[in-house]
This record gives sequence, C-alpha cells and structure tokens, in this order.
Amino acid sequence: MFAYIRDTLMYYLNQNSNIIYFDFETTGLNPYHEKIIDFCFLKEPSMNNCNESEINDITESNFILNDICFASLVDPQKQLSSKIIEITKISNEMVTGKPFIEDMIESIREYINKDYGTIYLLAHNCHGFDQIFLERTMRENEIDPQSQNWKFIDTLLLAKKLKPEMYSYSLKTLCKYYNITEGTHRALSDCVALRLVYMRLLEKLSKTHFEGLYTPDELLKNPQIVYEYLYLTK
Repeated sequence: MFAYIRDTLMYYLNQNSNIIYFDFETTGLNPYHEKIIDFCFLKEPSMNNCNESEINDITESNFILNDICFASLVDPQKQLSSKIIEITKISNEMVTGKPFIEDMIESIREYINKDYGTIYLLAHNCHGFDQIFLERTMRENEIDPQSQNWKFIDTLLLAKKLKPEMYSYSLKTLCKYYNITEGTHRALSDCVALRLVYMRLLEKLSKTHFEGLYTPDELLKNPQIVYEYLYLTK
C-alpha cells in the first residue's frame, strides 16, 4: 500500500519532468581520454509534436539547434582512425573546421537546462560512456556537473533488468529484437533509435512490474518512477 501511495504521489509531482536522450560519437572507446566528434541531445516533450517524416528529416543534418534537438559535428583536433571512420562514416574532412567541444559545452548545458524542473538524461551505456564524456568535458571547462539538476538513466541497465534472458544488450541488438531501424552510429540517428527502444522497454515495465498500474505513456511522462524502479528497487 505504501509503495502504491508513494508511486501515485511521484506520478503527480513529476508531470513536468523532462526527458532528454543523448549520445556521443567519439575518437575511441576510452571515455577518459578520447575526444567527442558528434553529439546529440534530443528532447522528448518536443518530439511528441513531430510526425515520422519530421523525425527522419532531422537525422540528415550535421548541425541542428531548435526545440527538438541540439546536434552537431565537433572538431576533435586530432586525426580519426580508419576504424572510427568505418563505424561512424564521419571523415576527417567532415569534422575539420567544426566547433570545438570546449566552445559548445556551455551552450549544451544551457540547452539541457532550458526547461523547468528535473532533467532526466537517457543514454545507452550511459554510466559507462556518455555520462563520463559529458561530465568530464564539463569539469575540463570549469562547469560543475554535480551542481546541475540532472538525473541519468541508463537504458542498457534498464534492458538488463527487464529482459534478463537476452544474450546481448547493445543498442543494435535491442533494435533488431524490437524490429526498430537501428541508428547509423551518428549521434542523432542513434538517439532516435534509442527513443523507440525506450518506448518498448516502458511497455514491458508497465506490463510486468507495474501490472498495468501505469500505462507506458504515464511512465514516459514520469521518469522519476522509472528512475526509482531502476536504481532503488531490487
């Protein structure tokens, strides 16, 4: 009974909470040493006003800044390896002359904080990769990440908790499992794919854990409930 009352209060208190999907493409896999070459922050409330063709259109741009998303290529000030070029289809020519991440990080922080209330930042392998890149870049540019009103949700951990029988939890595998067009290892398209995977995970969470108490749409609008499930329940 207590859990039901707590979750009901949580539902009404977090109606205005904001979800932002985010992703970084980088010069390598070490989040403590490699450089960002492509980023995207995709806002869920604004995405609700888009149709499918508009969502597809935004994935074609190398720079976009509007109410839906903030995405850009970044000059890493180093040469890209042939492996990274093969994976991301981002060439040295594409990033040369683009803004440096240190010149954009304050704009990124302002973009995230533009909406009122707690911000929930969602990424796949968030804690092991994207969150580290974001917080490291902020600290390197004298911005305290701990002072922001942000909470992070790792969809990889969410998938593991909801689908323990799966052999792999990569975004590619989850897209294939849910018959979703996978991202192209560009930050924006990966965010679009992540959003669709998250919707399917919420369907599973609604059905199996909450037994229909909350619909997937209600869980989407109230990410604190998902956060509590993922990090504060066994």
